[in-house]
Amino acid sequence: MPSLEDWKQNEKKNNPKMEVDTGHPCLMEKYKRALEVIYSCNGDLKDYTYLSLLVTETGKLFTAEKDFLNSGTLEFTRKILEENPRNMALLPLALNLIEIMIQVDELRLKMLQLLNEKLDSILEESDNSVMAAMFQCCMTIQKSSTAYCPETIRLFTQRKLLDSIFWSLNASTCFHVTQLAIRCYLAILTYMSQQLSSTATLQNLSGQHVNLAKLRHNLLLDLFEKVTNSKKKLGHLKFLMRHCENPGLKKELSDFIVGKLFQEPGNCDNSADSCILRLLTSPKVETAKALLTVPDQRTRQILLYQMTRMLQENGDFEALIIDYLSTQATDSNFVRYITCDDDVIDHVIKTRGLFTFLLEKCDSLWIQHSQDLSEHNTQQILGSILKFHINCNKKRAKPDENKLADFLLKCKQMLQRYLGVPDSLKAAICDLIKVVYENGILKSNNEVSATDFIQAVSYLAISSASTWQLKDSALEALAAILSQEDSDELLQESKDVLKNVILNGHQHGESYVRGSSFKLLSVYIHTFTISTTEELEFITKIEATMLFDQEAIVRRICIDALSAFVLKISKENLVHLLNIGLHAISSDLDWEVKKKSAKFWSNVVTRLKTDFTARNELNNFAAKKQLTCYDDEQLITALESHGVLTALLLGCQDYEAAVREEYIVLTEAIMQEFDLAQHSLNKLRKLDLEDSSKGNIRGTTEDFDYEEEDIVDTIESVVEAEDSDLLKNLVVKQDQEAKKELTKVKKQDLNEFLQEYTSLEQKAKKVEEGRSEADTLVSILEDIIHSDSGDGLVEIIDCY
Repeated sequence: MPSLEDWKQNEKKNNPKMEVDTGHPCLMEKYKRALEVIYSCNGDLKDYTYLSLLVTETGKLFTAEKDFLNSGTLEFTRKILEENPRNMALLPLALNLIEIMIQVDELRLKMLQLLNEKLDSILEESDNSVMAAMFQCCMTIQKSSTAYCPETIRLFTQRKLLDSIFWSLNASTCFHVTQLAIRCYLAILTYMSQQLSSTATLQNLSGQHVNLAKLRHNLLLDLFEKVTNSKKKLGHLKFLMRHCENPGLKKELSDFIVGKLFQEPGNCDNSADSCILRLLTSPKVETAKALLTVPDQRTRQILLYQMTRMLQENGDFEALIIDYLSTQATDSNFVRYITCDDDVIDHVIKTRGLFTFLLEKCDSLWIQHSQDLSEHNTQQILGSILKFHINCNKKRAKPDENKLADFLLKCKQMLQRYLGVPDSLKAAICDLIKVVYENGILKSNNEVSATDFIQAVSYLAISSASTWQLKDSALEALAAILSQEDSDELLQESKDVLKNVILNGHQHGESYVRGSSFKLLSVYIHTFTISTTEELEFITKIEATMLFDQEAIVRRICIDALSAFVLKISKENLVHLLNIGLHAISSDLDWEVKKKSAKFWSNVVTRLKTDFTARNELNNFAAKKQLTCYDDEQLITALESHGVLTALLLGCQDYEAAVREEYIVLTEAIMQEFDLAQHSLNKLRKLDLEDSSKGNIRGTTEDFDYEEEDIVDTIESVVEAEDSDLLKNLVVKQDQEAKKELTKVKKQDLNEFLQEYTSLEQKAKKVEEGRSEADTLVSILEDIIHSDSGDGLVEIIDCY
């Protein structure tokens, strides 16, 4: 039998753990001080989140025994359990810290011994927060242990702990504690089943032998005897059967449940929970057939869901489900089945025969009910069929393309019935069209073309009778259709119609419709060739949106359209588009708009490279050879004159970290690709050579003598000039707000850009050097300490 020392050695071998450097000035002293504050105020801090944050950051940072010793955590937990075990605020904190220390090899045995010694006082009162922390601690013990430990067995068999678990499973306590209790119970059973055997024994500290099979048996008996609420008992047993991962334990659990509940006919009932439990413990076709004969329709429906979830392990259920749905289920029952949860849909689409049957049944019901839509029940059936198709196509199921195309043509016929079809059905059809085309399911099918839907869906998008939800769905469907259609000639006849749809959507009062119209504009620009006049028209709409639309969601989609536009816009209108891009990064108040604008400037660079490559090929400088070395001064100058370097700098200086990160990545890529630093150095050397050839020598200065009064006058004039410049900038800012014009930004040249960016890099490096892994924890500790002194940030912030 393994001794306690053997277990210790085995744990060290199986659980190697890397230590994390917690070297932060005064970290341990601050931690001790924070724990003193927490203890002195009995855990009643001004901000209740401090304690949970303290536990979270401690778990991230402390990984070795010395961390808990030097910070006073070990002493703090002992003090609470020994001197103040009835404090319902401090006790959960102590248990949470013990849970962290249990995961440290050197401390696991000490913590287990401490819990065993103090368990009676810990669970003396049935406090939800204390029991929740204790149950969570037990689950962590089970997960972190790779071998049997006598102290763990002793803890898991203590009557006080088991009584608390069974009380939580039986009483009307909060859902969270009940869930933790049943998970804790399963963790204990699982721990005692690691070497499942009827003769498995382990020598404990006192030299006695523990029969694990008998312990498991007693635990199961206790569950049946002490959880007297039969409905709750069945629910807990279902949870155990569904979540037990140990095959041996699951078999033992199944046999025990059958023996206690289902061997005697008088013990069986036809409730849904009982029927599901019978199916879980005896997953056979004979059992399923018998259960599907129960009189309650709702119970049979729930059984169908459970059988579907078990299809991967029990393939024989497929024929039984199909037979029931085709012969016994009503239309309403069938509709309820296909509008099931996502996890059931996942199993359906993996089972080819069942999936094909459901599609054929849906098609039959559609033909039967689509003629007369006057009844509400009919509308619900058709809506459920559409929802089923949408869910299956979202999960990229692979239906028969011809059958799907045929169904879409039937949907098109319904869209063309302008009267009598509710907007909810039309919107669902548009959603289905969107999903089908987005996933490219019909891309190779010739029976359905984009033009089959564009006219009907476009009418819905501009009709004044359509709800905004329907218009939004129609616009998104049109965008999906255009994104998958490759033939410009085929769509050319719909170009004017789509343009009117886009312009109409821009003027809508609902932000989602305006946003979807810009999404359609992005695809429209990519699909069609646009004239200069049309470009100006769209640019005007984009500029007005970026200036006046107060909804950030619209401006975010608008900046995406701007990014697509810059790749195809004519040279005459390119500058106008660049000014809008500069306005977005310099003046927009939404951080996501600024972050998305990085894509715009990346596309600007792509556009410039394309233009210069084409020019070089035209001039036979790089014929049939892609431009790979950007040493052409004209290309670098274009980055300056088009505001690319200015935008990069603004993005890297932004106050939002997400924006800075996006622009830093883009800036580094551009600097590496164009080798801007080397280009600037070469340019400076060239200027030095030119100066030397002219006899100008850099570095010589002429000394001037100034009177003291002149110096004072000069300083005063500089100060006055700065004041006037500040006032001038303020006036300009106010004028811009009043007129709502695009922000004018001074463009940076290459040298200015490199100087500013180098400065930013140096500042970032200093901040990074001063940063420690313990910064967040130190910040929390300081907040806790200050909350006791009464000078926290909450008191000095002036809220109005």
